[in-house]
Amino acid sequence: MLFVWFSKLLLVYAQQSTIDNLQQRISDELIYQISLSRGEAALRVEVLNLGFRIPEQCSQDSDFELTLAVNEDFRGKIRSRIRIFKDDKSCFQANIQSDVALYEHLPHCVSDVAPGSVIDIVWKEGRYDQLSALPVGKEGVWLALAVLTQNSVVTVDRIKRQPDAFDGSPVSIEVRRNNLVVRGKGKLMSDCFIDQPCRVLSVETGKNIEGRLISPSVVLINQ
Repeated sequence: MLFVWFSKLLLVYAQQSTIDNLQQRISDELIYQISLSRGEAALRVEVLNLGFRIPEQCSQDSDFELTLAVNEDFRGKIRSRIRIFKDDKSCFQANIQSDVALYEHLPHCVSDVAPGSVIDIVWKEGRYDQLSALPVGKEGVWLALAVLTQNSVVTVDRIKRQPDAFDGSPVSIEVRRNNLVVRGKGKLMSDCFIDQPCRVLSVETGKNIEGRLISPSVVLINQ
């Protein structure tokens, strides 16, 4: 009787061991595919929960295929498709959602920021998978749209880019034709960015003119 009980215990242990081994192999493959997709951005990837239980009939000598969702954005649960094969036959397949900690260099607030203020940013490790929106890029100066707290990640839904010239700023209006340049005084009608269209009010004529900001203080009028 004791021998039978011990034999069953060994069988359960062996079965669980093979399940654990397969689970680790699947986790390793998921980490590999995420790292491959994110490239150099990914610093560390940790699988917290695969999101499914491996059936006992798939536990021994099983192969598998794991495919990330085509439109996976790596924020929140990671979506993928798993197929497990035993003796060249499918013994399990499912769409799964896995809890994964994805660490990347992210833009963090150096200190608390009030709405409309310039954000001082420091880049350091953080959880990309916990973001609700994309992080801002490294180029540009950013203004807060809402209160941002120290060490919070700066995301695109909470900021706007600081313009190169502000609404109401005085500018020089230029009209160029061949080698002739005519200049006048104007005032911007909105915030503007260099090399982008903008509207300017001519001080001399009182007309609203469309041009292109070529420097923070010069608008080139379209011809």
